[in-house]
Amino acid sequence: MSSPSLGSSLTRRLRDVTTRLADHPFVTRRLRLLLSLKGRVPRATFWYATLGAWAAFVVLFLLFETAFGRASTLLLYPPLLWAVFAVSGKRYHDRDKSARWLLLLLVPIIGPLWVAFELGFRRGKRGENRFGADPTGSRPGPVAIGLAA
Repeated sequence: MSSPSLGSSLTRRLRDVTTRLADHPFVTRRLRLLLSLKGRVPRATFWYATLGAWAAFVVLFLLFETAFGRASTLLLYPPLLWAVFAVSGKRYHDRDKSARWLLLLLVPIIGPLWVAFELGFRRGKRGENRFGADPTGSRPGPVAIGLAA
């Protein structure tokens, strides 16, 4: 008789913990970063998120392959591709370009190289653009301020 009570208590406790975790700002920001297609991200965030997604993919790939076999690893590709696509789209938004520029990845050799250069090494547009506020919070530099005065 104590077993159903213990099970429901444990289930309730687990639900409370997961609800609190899902509502935590750290978790919601990371989920929004990896799942949402809206907004802008600076270069550093792009690199951290992309490398983090790939690192998590490699670890999970090895775990899945060891535990369930090679075929089970196919489940890992859609979340990885979505996360990288979402972060890359936001990076293009920071450059004040549409995420459609990711279609350059379909052009052999030169397309992926250009996308990597564009997203990983070029600075985003300073100030607000049509995709949102500058994620770095940049203000006009001293030269622009001197010219404006």
